[in-house]
Amino acid sequence: MLCTTIPASYAETQCTNDGMLRSVEVVYTDQGPPLPCEVRYDKPNENQSMTLWRASNEVGFCEDQARTFVQKLEDLGWSCHQMPGAEPAPED
Repeated sequence: MLCTTIPASYAETQCTNDGMLRSVEVVYTDQGPPLPCEVRYDKPNENQSMTLWRASNEVGFCEDQARTFVQKLEDLGWSCHQMPGAEPAPED
């Protein structure tokens, strides 16, 4: 029997600007944190999804990268909010 692991989501943030939507999400490819992980960036209005970063050795890397990327979007005028039910990324 083939068993596949469904990635666990952590700290999804959605950003909006002038009717456009962006989603930044830390995803763990095994059952939960902390590693391996990846930061996914989705542009649903444009049917685009990409992995910006991956980590398998450094705990906290994906969370830090996601947090920095969301801040960059906010600096560019996007309004960002963490989604309800998403566990917040730990602060340093």
